[in-house]
Amino acid sequence: MIKNTKNKSEKFKLQKNKKYLFATDLDGTFLTSYRDSMHVDNYQAVKMIKQHHFPFVIATGRSWWWAKKIYDQLGLVDASIHFSGAQIHNVNNNAFKVNFNHKFIEIYTYIKKEEIIELVKENDLITKVDFFSVVGKEHQAEFSEMEDIDKLFFDAFEFVCVIKNNPRYANKLFLDLKKKYQKRFVIKYWEHQKMREIVFSPPETDKAIALKYVLKQYNMTEDNLIYFGDNINDIEALKLAKMSYVPKNGNKKALEVAKEVLDNTNDQGAVAKKIIQLINDLDNEK
Repeated sequence: MIKNTKNKSEKFKLQKNKKYLFATDLDGTFLTSYRDSMHVDNYQAVKMIKQHHFPFVIATGRSWWWAKKIYDQLGLVDASIHFSGAQIHNVNNNAFKVNFNHKFIEIYTYIKKEEIIELVKENDLITKVDFFSVVGKEHQAEFSEMEDIDKLFFDAFEFVCVIKNNPRYANKLFLDLKKKYQKRFVIKYWEHQKMREIVFSPPETDKAIALKYVLKQYNMTEDNLIYFGDNINDIEALKLAKMSYVPKNGNKKALEVAKEVLDNTNDQGAVAKKIIQLINDLDNEK
């Protein structure tokens, strides 16, 4: 258990007359663990951010079509980052014309279908994993037979090898594939209960890279970035930000790189409580 000892002696505070961009991961961070719900304090936190005209950006491994319900509930108008940085979504052109000096451009980074076929055939993955998941701009598909690969008609934000009930073998396969393909893909390893996922993403895919682009659109730098995350796909963004936070129940590696570990879990509204505290301190500053 990592204790929340970071920055206790040097408490971070927002500065008056300085611009900030707030960005947050969703799962395990801004959302609770119960069916993708939000803590009641989230609405107050976002309201306070809007009152100060700070951008509020979602940065998630999820797709836009999944995250849109959260975006709409909060009444957001700023950029949203998806598939851990492979997609930056231009959600509302009218809002962006106000917020940006020039029109925001959608960025998509893909793995080509031919690369997926080569990867599967070269490593005989059909016999080594239970099934595959491929996520594209508008579609998601799962398959487990070689002939089904040729039915894929889109380029992918993610290609996922899913292994059930064999964590030791899954980890070995991950290490072998990472060693072999780390120059061609971004490769991450996820654990979901008894499921193990080896995730292949396009080169240059990372939330931190996407956030740098978004910051540039707002005429800001990482010195203006406040970031909240909880897992391995947040690590570079946590390092990038001027100030970064992880709920106390976050992934061990994320806890190690965060500039501050929060006192609460995501289910207790850790992110919202910190945002409310930061802005209240700013408003009360003499």
